[in-house]
Amino acid sequence: MPGFGRLIHGLNARPVRREGADAAALRAALRVLEHGGALLVFPEGTRGEEGTLRPAKPGAALLAVRTGAPVVPVYVRGSGRAWPRGRRLPRPVKVVVTFGPPLRFERPAEADKKEYTTR
Repeated sequence: MPGFGRLIHGLNARPVRREGADAAALRAALRVLEHGGALLVFPEGTRGEEGTLRPAKPGAALLAVRTGAPVVPVYVRGSGRAWPRGRRLPRPVKVVVTFGPPLRFERPAEADKKEYTTR
C-alpha cells in the first residue's frame, strides 16, 4: 500500500527476515533494549488464523534472556476480523488487547555464550 511503508518506518518499525537468522535486526533490537528502550515483537513472525497460536520464532526469547528485559505478554483478539489477510483496508470491528503481568527470563548460570546463542 502506497505510503504505508513510510508510515511504519516513521514509527521506528523495522522489517525482520522471517526465515533464518536476521543478525542485523537482532543487533538493532539488542541496542534498543540495552539503552533502556522498548520493543514490540511478534514472536510468531506473521499473522495466523484468528484464535490460533502459531509456533514462536527463537528471536524474541533470545532477546529476553540475553538482556533480562521484562516481557509483557499481550493477547490481541479480533485483529483477524478487523484486517484479514488479502483485504486491502481494515474494517471497523471490535479489537480487544489484553496485557499480562511483566515476566523476566534469565539465562542459566552454567550456559556459555556459544551454547546459548546457537539454540
